[in-house]
Amino acid sequence: MKGNIAIADELYKASAISEAPKEITEIFCARNDRASFQIFLDAEHEACRVNTGSAPALGMHVSRPVYRVRVTAPFEVRLYVEKYLPDAHGVPFAEILDDAPNGDFDGNVPPAVWADILVPADAKAGRYSVTIDAYVCVGATNERLAAHRELTLEVYPCALPSPRDYTIYLDLWQHNSNLARYYGTELWSDEHFAVMEKAVKTLAELGQKSVTVLLGDCPWRGWGCYLMQSTPAELYEYSMARVVKKTNGNFSYDFSAVERYVNLCEKYGMTGDISVYGLLGIWKMPYFPAAQVQHAEQVLIRYLDETDGAYRYIEKENDLAAYLAAAFNFFKTKGWFEKTLISGDEPSDMTAYRKSMEFIKNIEPNAKFKLALDHASVIEEFADSLNCCAASFPCTCKQRDFLLSCKGERRKLLFYVCNIPDHPNTVLKSRLLEAELLGVLAYKLNFDGFLRWAHYCWTKAPLENISYNTLSLPSGDVCFVYPNRRGGFLLSLRYKALQRGIQHFELLKRVPEQTACRLAEAVLLREDFSDYMLDDRHASQGIYSEDPTRYEELRRALLAAFSEVAV
Repeated sequence: MKGNIAIADELYKASAISEAPKEITEIFCARNDRASFQIFLDAEHEACRVNTGSAPALGMHVSRPVYRVRVTAPFEVRLYVEKYLPDAHGVPFAEILDDAPNGDFDGNVPPAVWADILVPADAKAGRYSVTIDAYVCVGATNERLAAHRELTLEVYPCALPSPRDYTIYLDLWQHNSNLARYYGTELWSDEHFAVMEKAVKTLAELGQKSVTVLLGDCPWRGWGCYLMQSTPAELYEYSMARVVKKTNGNFSYDFSAVERYVNLCEKYGMTGDISVYGLLGIWKMPYFPAAQVQHAEQVLIRYLDETDGAYRYIEKENDLAAYLAAAFNFFKTKGWFEKTLISGDEPSDMTAYRKSMEFIKNIEPNAKFKLALDHASVIEEFADSLNCCAASFPCTCKQRDFLLSCKGERRKLLFYVCNIPDHPNTVLKSRLLEAELLGVLAYKLNFDGFLRWAHYCWTKAPLENISYNTLSLPSGDVCFVYPNRRGGFLLSLRYKALQRGIQHFELLKRVPEQTACRLAEAVLLREDFSDYMLDDRHASQGIYSEDPTRYEELRRALLAAFSEVAV
């Protein structure tokens, strides 16, 4: 029973192979902000239980020590036990912020607690004292004070804007069928919507704008994960529309789940585009069971046939056209048509996509489109015709000038990371500063924002392992948040880092341009984005600072600059 503790900043990511953290004595934040730090108990590693509650808790192994952590501050404090997850190679990384009052550690990783101090908007600027006490006991013995630390909290005079007022255009896709599968609810039921509302809250706290709506089944075809034997896919998404073929041969269409979900998202400030997936059949996967619709691309529109009670898929082009017309009419009736974008993911067959777009435009000439693009030729072909274009980071770096030429008042320009590049990224093994860097990148690129394909798209047991048995999806690629066995959602360290990155974007947009550029260049070390990538997957070295101190200095400077203009 050692009792040593170390206080680290929020950018340190512990793992089984990480070096000991650099200790800190000061933390800082704005008003309407959080000051975060990490507490590591027994840097030499020890099998133990860590308790963040108000009372001691015996563990399953009564011979092991129980550490109880208490943080005292002038503002609300929230503590989380850090839960580790293995990457594809079995190396555990600190990942999940568990709000349960205790957690067990096996001695292979450093026991850790994440602390958030929530500073309200009406707090007074100044310096405050924060104390950290760690108590320890074994079995039914008296607790003793194992360690005591003090931090200085500096609160800057500025107040951060509410996420509702963020200017960044954030588009994290929502995989709501995945939620229904994990929680065992009927699709689009009251129980399902109760879960979705909790998920939407985690998006809203980041400043999310875009709403993901599916009007066709399995638009991404499971990324081929169904071909893997040991880890089946959980990537299938299903339409929110209910289509019925009456006994008289006519179709009826029910979009009430779409209406309910869009209203839910708008309630929490997600008032950007409605990204409609499932009407562009871009992904054609081997062995995938699907009806062959008389159309340029394979789309799956399922309906209930009342003649015999069987579910079938639309196969006739005129029936597909009638469904699309009904969908457009629905969005017009609700007053949402202007922000409805027919969306697709990384098309490669330009001929088929062009025919599909023409087919949709013949039904609705004013239809708008949105694509995620990862090939230079496709970008050159279609970027100028899109109302929202999201380019992969490698393509963004190579074709920034062309993409900017396509940007207009009514067009959004986003970049994204996914399974590529190797860095910067937001997967499990990525350094946390890489997620924080994304906001600076969006600003320097002069793009509207950032896209990522999955905010929650879990494996079968995400609290134990988030890796799919496929080389194309690195561990952590599939989510920023995790299910909570006690209800709600658990955040990740990567979520917290992304949140900081989004705040950086907002501050850079709100301080004088000359100041913003100078501060951004302190962490972005190369001016020419065309030099950022070695190839389509691997980024160059030395394109951004890997020193966490630089990011702390950036944030301090941004808060100081914003304090001057926000008075």
